[in-house]
Amino acid sequence: MTRRPGKVKEIVDMTLPRNRTVDIRNSEEFADLRKYLWNIIKDEVAHALQ
Repeated sequence: MTRRPGKVKEIVDMTLPRNRTVDIRNSEEFADLRKYLWNIIKDEVAHALQ
């Protein structure tokens, strides 16, 4: 989501299975996805904290 007015910034397909166990959350694929998602929203978060 973007800052106000909120808009979908990007739709990301999730390939990781549900229930995300500790093994999945510790996987390289999960870490890569988390980094990718953070890069999408970090500017929005930084702006909100100002």
